[in-house]
Amino acid sequence: MQFDDIKTETLNLRVSPSFKAALKALAEAEHRSMVNMLEILVLERTKTAASVRPPVRVHRGQPKPAARRLSRTP
Repeated sequence: MQFDDIKTETLNLRVSPSFKAALKALAEAEHRSMVNMLEILVLERTKTAASVRPPVRVHRGQPKPAARRLSRTP
């Protein structure tokens, strides 16, 4: 999975100064922006979390797909 969609969404976060400093230090160590570093961290976490499903892609002008039901087979 990769976050290669066109960036059209905005996300405003309020974080502590220590969180921002840690994120900035980590991003600078890997020559990334802070936003890109957050994307990488979320991407890595979703790879390891079995309960998290990849997002369904929705392209502009298309209706959102119906919610998927989880089927459990005993």
